[in-house]
Amino acid sequence: MLQTHSGDITATDLGASTVTADDDSGTVSLGFVDLPQSVIVQNSSGDVSVLVPHATYHVTAHSDSGDVSIAVPTDPESPDVISVAVASGDVSIALVDGIGGATPPGGSPPPP
Repeated sequence: MLQTHSGDITATDLGASTVTADDDSGTVSLGFVDLPQSVIVQNSSGDVSVLVPHATYHVTAHSDSGDVSIAVPTDPESPDVISVAVASGDVSIALVDGIGGATPPGGSPPPP
């Protein structure tokens, strides 16, 4: 479990199948190199970015005050789960390689 009460959580090159991140105030950025089976993020105040390899995910994402962008293939029957809940902040869930319409942060969209 990754947890902080005030500050950012940044984890890249993740290979863990299960990751839980809990942040009261700060940005959460998670980048996976291996397919995660369970990603659970809760953040009271701050943006959340999750980058995952190409696969189909069961995604639930919610922000009480902010934008939600889901740019990964989704299927409620998928065993690979991404769940993000944010009270105040934006949520971005995208593919790490940008394939399938996702644009990595700071990157360009894939060619048509």
